[in-house]
Amino acid sequence: MSKHTQGEWEVASRQHASLCSPSIEVRAKDTGRVICDMGDYPTDEDRANARFIASAPKLLEALEDLVGLAKGAMRDANCDWAGYDVDEDLAEARALVAEARKETQT
Repeated sequence: MSKHTQGEWEVASRQHASLCSPSIEVRAKDTGRVICDMGDYPTDEDRANARFIASAPKLLEALEDLVGLAKGAMRDANCDWAGYDVDEDLAEARALVAEARKETQT
């Protein structure tokens, strides 16, 4: 499996130069590389899908943090968590899920 495009992703609107049709894309914030194009005249479902796709790198990072926490807890049930803030990671995961489910376009 190849690596995904690194960095944050964003949802962006675009007008075709030769057409008067709007389009929605998901692209890398730092390079502008298009991850996916939702096509012309996007529906509300297309916009929701674009937001969900754009949140993938952040969701992955948050879930990886939670997996690390779970591994640590399983390794040592008497662990003092070594300063690890469980509530902070869970709040971040919840916020990212909420971001992916937003009803308004980003």
